[in-house]
Amino acid sequence: MNRKLFVGTLLIAVLFFSCKQEIKKVKSSSEEIVLLNHDPVVKSKKDMPKSLPILFQSGEHKLVGRILMAHGSNLKPTVIFLHGNPGFEKNEEIGQFLRRQGYNAVFFSYSGTWGNEGVFNYKNSIEDVKSLVIYLKKNAKYFRIDTKQITLCGHSMGADIAILCGKEISGINKIISIDPWDAYHALRSKSKEELNQYISNVEKRPCIKVSSGADFVNGIIEDPEMDLESALSVGENIHIFSNKESEAEFMEKYAGVSKKNLVVLDACDHSFSDKRIELAKTIIKSLQ
Repeated sequence: MNRKLFVGTLLIAVLFFSCKQEIKKVKSSSEEIVLLNHDPVVKSKKDMPKSLPILFQSGEHKLVGRILMAHGSNLKPTVIFLHGNPGFEKNEEIGQFLRRQGYNAVFFSYSGTWGNEGVFNYKNSIEDVKSLVIYLKKNAKYFRIDTKQITLCGHSMGADIAILCGKEISGINKIISIDPWDAYHALRSKSKEELNQYISNVEKRPCIKVSSGADFVNGIIEDPEMDLESALSVGENIHIFSNKESEAEFMEKYAGVSKKNLVVLDACDHSFSDKRIELAKTIIKSLQ
Protein backbone atom coordinates (compact mmCIF):
# COMPACT_ATOMS: atom_id res chain seq x y z
CA MET A 1 0.00 0.00 0.00
CA ASN A 2 1.20 3.53 -0.80
CA ARG A 3 2.73 5.00 2.38
CA LYS A 4 0.75 8.28 2.12
CA LEU A 5 -2.46 6.34 1.51
CA PHE A 6 -1.77 4.09 4.51
CA VAL A 7 -1.06 7.06 6.82
CA GLY A 8 -4.15 8.87 5.58
CA THR A 9 -6.34 5.81 6.14
CA LEU A 10 -4.92 5.29 9.62
CA LEU A 11 -5.53 8.95 10.53
CA ILE A 12 -9.14 8.75 9.35
CA ALA A 13 -9.66 5.57 11.37
CA VAL A 14 -8.23 7.20 14.52
CA LEU A 15 -10.37 10.31 14.07
CA PHE A 16 -13.45 8.20 13.41
CA PHE A 17 -12.84 6.08 16.51
CA SER A 18 -12.21 9.18 18.67
CA CYS A 19 -15.33 10.96 17.43
CA LYS A 20 -17.36 7.80 17.87
CA GLN A 21 -16.25 7.49 21.47
CA GLU A 22 -16.94 11.16 22.17
CA ILE A 23 -20.38 11.01 20.58
CA LYS A 24 -21.23 7.95 22.67
CA LYS A 25 -20.18 9.76 25.84
CA VAL A 26 -22.31 12.83 25.05
CA LYS A 27 -25.26 10.66 24.12
CA SER A 28 -25.12 8.90 27.48
CA SER A 29 -25.10 12.23 29.31
CA SER A 30 -27.96 13.54 27.16
CA GLU A 31 -30.09 10.46 27.86
CA GLU A 32 -29.68 11.01 31.59
CA ILE A 33 -30.99 14.58 31.30
CA VAL A 34 -33.90 13.55 29.06
CA LEU A 35 -34.78 10.81 31.54
CA LEU A 36 -35.25 13.46 34.22
CA ASN A 37 -37.05 16.08 32.15
CA HIS A 38 -39.24 14.57 29.45
CA ASP A 39 -43.01 14.47 29.94
CA PRO A 40 -44.71 11.04 29.97
CA VAL A 41 -46.41 9.54 26.93
CA VAL A 42 -50.06 9.05 27.94
CA LYS A 43 -51.90 6.41 25.93
CA SER A 44 -55.27 6.42 27.69
CA LYS A 45 -57.19 8.07 30.53
CA LYS A 46 -56.34 5.28 32.94
CA ASP A 47 -52.64 5.97 32.32
CA MET A 48 -52.85 9.69 33.04
CA PRO A 49 -50.61 11.23 35.71
CA LYS A 50 -52.65 13.08 38.31
CA SER A 51 -52.32 15.69 41.02
CA LEU A 52 -54.91 15.02 43.70
CA PRO A 53 -55.65 16.60 47.09
CA ILE A 54 -55.61 14.32 50.11
CA LEU A 55 -57.54 14.80 53.36
CA PHE A 56 -56.85 12.47 56.26
CA GLN A 57 -57.42 12.25 59.99
CA SER A 58 -54.57 12.43 62.50
CA GLY A 59 -55.91 12.00 66.01
CA GLU A 60 -58.77 14.46 66.39
CA HIS A 61 -57.60 16.71 63.56
CA LYS A 62 -57.91 16.80 59.80
CA LEU A 63 -54.80 17.37 57.71
CA VAL A 64 -54.50 18.19 54.03
CA GLY A 65 -51.85 17.48 51.43
CA ARG A 66 -51.58 16.26 47.87
CA ILE A 67 -50.26 13.35 45.87
CA LEU A 68 -48.51 13.53 42.50
CA MET A 69 -49.47 10.26 40.83
CA ALA A 70 -47.13 8.91 38.17
CA HIS A 71 -48.44 7.88 34.74
CA GLY A 72 -49.49 4.28 34.13
CA SER A 73 -52.24 2.20 35.73
CA ASN A 74 -49.88 -0.13 37.63
CA LEU A 75 -49.05 0.26 41.34
CA LYS A 76 -46.14 2.63 41.96
CA PRO A 77 -43.38 3.02 44.52
CA THR A 78 -44.31 6.08 46.56
CA VAL A 79 -42.22 8.73 48.32
CA ILE A 80 -43.63 10.78 51.21
CA PHE A 81 -41.82 14.12 51.59
CA LEU A 82 -41.49 15.59 55.09
CA HIS A 83 -40.65 19.28 55.30
CA GLY A 84 -38.62 21.02 57.99
CA ASN A 85 -39.48 23.72 60.52
CA PRO A 86 -41.45 25.76 59.57
CA GLY A 87 -41.56 24.32 56.05
CA PHE A 88 -40.50 27.02 53.61
CA GLU A 89 -38.69 24.40 51.49
CA LYS A 90 -40.97 21.50 50.62
CA ASN A 91 -38.95 20.03 47.69
CA GLU A 92 -42.00 19.84 45.48
CA GLU A 93 -40.02 20.17 42.24
CA ILE A 94 -38.11 17.04 43.25
CA GLY A 95 -41.48 15.30 43.55
CA GLN A 96 -42.13 16.31 39.93
CA PHE A 97 -38.77 14.82 38.91
CA LEU A 98 -39.68 11.59 40.70
CA ARG A 99 -43.12 11.43 39.10
CA ARG A 100 -41.56 11.52 35.63
CA GLN A 101 -39.39 8.61 36.78
CA GLY A 102 -42.43 6.54 37.70
CA TYR A 103 -42.72 7.33 41.43
CA ASN A 104 -45.70 8.79 43.26
CA ALA A 105 -44.80 11.78 45.45
CA VAL A 106 -46.82 12.83 48.51
CA PHE A 107 -46.67 16.21 50.26
CA PHE A 108 -48.45 17.43 53.40
CA SER A 109 -47.94 19.75 56.37
CA TYR A 110 -47.86 18.58 59.99
CA SER A 111 -50.50 19.31 62.62
CA GLY A 112 -50.43 22.98 63.54
CA THR A 113 -48.53 24.07 60.42
CA TRP A 114 -49.58 26.02 57.34
CA GLY A 115 -53.27 26.11 58.24
CA ASN A 116 -53.65 22.50 59.36
CA GLU A 117 -55.50 21.84 62.61
CA GLY A 118 -53.77 20.87 65.84
CA VAL A 119 -50.52 21.74 67.62
CA PHE A 120 -47.07 21.50 66.11
CA ASN A 121 -44.46 19.39 67.91
CA TYR A 122 -42.28 16.36 67.22
CA LYS A 123 -44.60 13.84 68.83
CA ASN A 124 -47.63 15.02 66.86
CA SER A 125 -45.59 15.13 63.64
CA ILE A 126 -44.62 11.48 64.07
CA GLU A 127 -48.28 10.58 64.67
CA ASP A 128 -49.22 12.55 61.53
CA VAL A 129 -46.88 10.45 59.41
CA LYS A 130 -48.25 7.24 60.94
CA SER A 131 -51.80 8.34 60.13
CA LEU A 132 -50.84 9.34 56.60
CA VAL A 133 -49.22 5.96 55.88
CA ILE A 134 -52.35 4.17 57.15
CA TYR A 135 -54.53 6.40 54.96
CA LEU A 136 -52.41 5.80 51.85
CA LYS A 137 -52.38 2.03 52.37
CA LYS A 138 -56.16 1.97 52.79
CA ASN A 139 -56.52 3.87 49.52
CA ALA A 140 -53.60 2.22 47.73
CA LYS A 141 -55.62 0.99 44.76
CA TYR A 142 -57.15 4.41 44.12
CA PHE A 143 -53.79 6.22 44.36
CA ARG A 144 -51.92 3.42 42.49
CA ILE A 145 -49.54 2.79 45.40
CA ASP A 146 -47.34 -0.26 45.86
CA THR A 147 -47.64 -0.62 49.64
CA LYS A 148 -44.39 -2.61 49.80
CA GLN A 149 -42.44 0.31 48.37
CA ILE A 150 -43.17 3.35 50.54
CA THR A 151 -40.21 5.63 51.28
CA LEU A 152 -39.97 8.57 53.69
CA CYS A 153 -37.83 11.47 52.47
CA GLY A 154 -37.33 14.22 55.06
CA HIS A 155 -35.42 17.50 54.95
CA SER A 156 -33.91 19.15 58.06
CA MET A 157 -36.42 18.64 60.89
CA GLY A 158 -38.35 16.45 58.46
CA ALA A 159 -35.28 14.20 58.26
CA ASP A 160 -35.44 13.77 62.04
CA ILE A 161 -39.11 12.83 61.80
CA ALA A 162 -38.44 10.41 58.93
CA ILE A 163 -35.66 8.65 60.87
CA LEU A 164 -37.76 8.46 64.06
CA CYS A 165 -40.72 7.10 62.09
CA GLY A 166 -38.53 4.29 60.80
CA LYS A 167 -38.83 2.52 64.15
CA GLU A 168 -42.48 3.50 64.65
CA ILE A 169 -43.98 2.42 61.33
CA SER A 170 -43.66 -1.13 60.03
CA GLY A 171 -43.29 -1.72 56.31
CA ILE A 172 -41.39 1.44 55.38
CA ASN A 173 -39.13 0.48 52.50
CA LYS A 174 -36.44 3.12 52.96
CA ILE A 175 -35.61 6.36 54.79
CA ILE A 176 -33.87 9.21 52.95
CA SER A 177 -32.74 12.06 55.19
CA ILE A 178 -31.57 15.38 53.73
CA ASP A 179 -29.34 17.42 56.07
CA PRO A 180 -30.92 16.08 59.29
CA TRP A 181 -31.23 18.77 61.96
CA ASP A 182 -30.81 16.31 64.84
CA ALA A 183 -32.81 18.56 67.18
CA TYR A 184 -32.32 16.41 70.28
CA HIS A 185 -28.57 17.12 70.32
CA ALA A 186 -28.67 20.52 68.60
CA LEU A 187 -31.02 22.04 71.17
CA ARG A 188 -29.40 20.36 74.17
CA SER A 189 -26.04 21.84 73.17
CA LYS A 190 -27.34 25.44 73.13
CA SER A 191 -26.66 27.86 75.96
CA LYS A 192 -29.60 29.13 78.00
CA GLU A 193 -29.49 32.43 76.14
CA GLU A 194 -29.42 30.70 72.73
CA LEU A 195 -32.27 28.42 73.74
CA ASN A 196 -34.42 31.36 74.86
CA GLN A 197 -33.74 33.08 71.55
CA TYR A 198 -34.77 29.96 69.67
CA ILE A 199 -37.96 29.66 71.75
CA SER A 200 -38.79 33.29 70.96
CA ASN A 201 -38.25 32.71 67.22
CA VAL A 202 -40.52 29.66 67.23
CA GLU A 203 -43.33 31.64 68.86
CA LYS A 204 -43.04 34.45 66.29
CA ARG A 205 -43.64 32.26 63.26
CA PRO A 206 -47.20 32.81 61.98
CA CYS A 207 -47.20 29.65 59.85
CA ILE A 208 -46.97 27.31 62.84
CA LYS A 209 -49.10 26.89 65.96
CA VAL A 210 -47.35 25.70 69.13
CA SER A 211 -48.73 25.51 72.65
CA SER A 212 -45.60 27.51 73.50
CA GLY A 213 -42.03 27.70 72.26
CA ALA A 214 -40.84 26.18 75.53
CA ASP A 215 -43.24 23.23 75.14
CA PHE A 216 -41.96 22.62 71.62
CA VAL A 217 -38.33 22.58 72.79
CA ASN A 218 -38.93 20.58 75.98
CA GLY A 219 -40.90 17.99 74.03
CA ILE A 220 -37.65 17.27 72.19
CA ILE A 221 -34.84 17.66 74.70
CA GLU A 222 -36.63 16.00 77.63
CA ASP A 223 -37.72 12.91 75.69
CA PRO A 224 -34.95 10.33 75.06
CA GLU A 225 -37.16 8.83 72.34
CA MET A 226 -36.30 11.88 70.21
CA ASP A 227 -32.65 10.84 70.13
CA LEU A 228 -31.98 9.39 66.67
CA GLU A 229 -29.56 6.76 67.99
CA SER A 230 -31.88 3.75 68.24
CA ALA A 231 -33.87 4.65 65.12
CA LEU A 232 -30.78 4.76 62.90
CA SER A 233 -30.25 1.04 63.31
CA VAL A 234 -33.70 0.23 61.91
CA GLY A 235 -34.11 -0.46 58.19
CA GLU A 236 -32.18 1.16 55.37
CA ASN A 237 -31.23 4.81 55.86
CA ILE A 238 -29.59 7.05 53.24
CA HIS A 239 -28.28 10.43 54.48
CA ILE A 240 -27.54 13.35 52.15
CA PHE A 241 -25.53 16.27 53.51
CA SER A 242 -24.99 19.78 52.17
CA ASN A 243 -21.39 19.90 53.41
CA LYS A 244 -18.62 17.74 54.87
CA GLU A 245 -18.82 19.44 58.27
CA SER A 246 -22.43 18.31 58.75
CA GLU A 247 -21.52 14.79 57.70
CA ALA A 248 -18.56 14.73 60.13
CA GLU A 249 -20.73 15.94 63.05
CA PHE A 250 -23.33 13.30 62.25
CA MET A 251 -20.76 10.52 62.08
CA GLU A 252 -19.16 11.67 65.33
CA LYS A 253 -22.49 11.31 67.15
CA TYR A 254 -23.54 8.12 65.38
CA ALA A 255 -20.43 6.05 64.79
CA GLY A 256 -22.49 3.01 63.84
CA VAL A 257 -23.82 4.63 60.64
CA SER A 258 -22.30 3.04 57.54
CA LYS A 259 -20.14 5.39 55.46
CA LYS A 260 -21.58 3.88 52.27
CA ASN A 261 -24.99 5.33 53.20
CA LEU A 262 -23.69 8.92 53.42
CA VAL A 263 -23.57 11.37 50.51
CA VAL A 264 -22.12 14.91 50.51
CA LEU A 265 -23.13 17.33 47.74
CA ASP A 266 -21.11 20.41 48.82
CA ALA A 267 -24.12 22.73 48.44
CA CYS A 268 -24.04 26.46 49.14
CA ASP A 269 -26.72 26.27 51.84
CA HIS A 270 -29.07 24.07 53.85
CA SER A 271 -31.67 24.27 51.06
CA PHE A 272 -29.21 22.92 48.44
CA SER A 273 -30.00 26.03 46.39
CA ASP A 274 -27.18 25.42 43.90
CA LYS A 275 -27.57 21.64 43.80
CA ARG A 276 -31.25 21.04 43.11
CA ILE A 277 -30.69 18.84 40.04
CA GLU A 278 -27.90 16.98 41.82
CA LEU A 279 -30.13 16.47 44.85
CA ALA A 280 -32.91 15.05 42.66
CA LYS A 281 -30.48 12.67 40.95
CA THR A 282 -29.07 11.54 44.30
CA ILE A 283 -32.55 10.80 45.66
CA ILE A 284 -33.47 8.88 42.50
CA LYS A 285 -30.26 6.86 42.73
CA SER A 286 -30.97 6.12 46.40
CA LEU A 287 -34.43 4.86 45.50
CA GLN A 288 -33.10 2.63 42.75
